[in-house]
Amino acid sequence: MAADLMPKPRSLGELISRTKIPANTVGLFWPGGSSLVFKSVRQRVYLLDPVAANWAGGSRSGAIDIRPDLVFCSVGPGEQLDLSALSHLAAAFPDARFVGSGNARDAMIGRHADDEWADMPIEPGRVHALEQEPRLDVRQVGVSDSLRIRILSDADGSDEPPWNLLLSFSGLQLCLIQRLNTEEDVVTVCE
Repeated sequence: MAADLMPKPRSLGELISRTKIPANTVGLFWPGGSSLVFKSVRQRVYLLDPVAANWAGGSRSGAIDIRPDLVFCSVGPGEQLDLSALSHLAAAFPDARFVGSGNARDAMIGRHADDEWADMPIEPGRVHALEQEPRLDVRQVGVSDSLRIRILSDADGSDEPPWNLLLSFSGLQLCLIQRLNTEEDVVTVCE
């Protein structure tokens, strides 16, 4: 079917699903707020910090309909970790895997439930905690791809959430710096 005759996607999730990522590239999508979506050459979808409040004051991002292979939470509980969205994604997409800090994992599986927790926690076998080892090869959590994620310490040597990340997709590297104050800090982390 010719491209101009194909129906237009109705949602970001549908657009991501239809987009084919060519060799030596990575797809980057912004659903809103502080969320990001990466799609690899192997057509795997990685959702970073889904459905946090956006900068305009509390409306949700569009990450809820994205079919992720892996949901990566770089923030901790109480830092825009949206447990309701994570629970929805877990229920809607049973093959999705989840990764976060030890405290984020505890919140995702219901160990730190509070009065606001109204959804079912995520089954513990689907949630991986990054604690002692600041690196993750996604194959460790059952995602068939070559993505490696490394937590970068900030300029003071801290690796507390929100994490600065280095994502390596088959030779391509993306650096996501979320927690630095000065230009000198950026240079220090990049070195």
